[in-house]
Amino acid sequence: NDFFFARRVILVEGDTEKLAIPEYAARMGVDLNRCGCSIVEVGGKRNLKPFMEVVRSFDIPVTVVFDTDSSDFQGKRAEEDSYNAELRAFQADDVRIVELLPNYEAEVRKELGEEEYQRLCQLYARTSKPIRARLIAQDKSTKIPKPVETIINSLGDNIVTSVDS
Repeated sequence: NDFFFARRVILVEGDTEKLAIPEYAARMGVDLNRCGCSIVEVGGKRNLKPFMEVVRSFDIPVTVVFDTDSSDFQGKRAEEDSYNAELRAFQADDVRIVELLPNYEAEVRKELGEEEYQRLCQLYARTSKPIRARLIAQDKSTKIPKPVETIINSLGDNIVTSVDS
């Protein structure tokens, strides 16, 4: 139901991205609610295509975010490569595709550096992976990963900035 009244939708595989992306957006001065953007967690990579097709049937621009190496395809590399190619083929004016190589955590680790990433993981060790990702995203001293910037920038020129930006 999140996307039926949205002006733009970001589809993500799971809760980690759903919780972290709004925090990074806020740090970039973008208020996702005010610009009518819904982030929808689809319950795994295999569900991205059906959700994307529903969103597109309502003529809502969509950004699809996926891990190139998802646990949904464990041990099925050729099948996942084929699925990734199918997702990439949807790229169009109203569909933006953002690949996380190989996954969200690796992108954050690469951006922060191993030592800083491990320090933050230890700092938030008693939290779930999605909550930890959100807390890391909230930390103004951490860099915003390039793929997250790409996701936020995919919203276009009509994004609404936060009041305090």
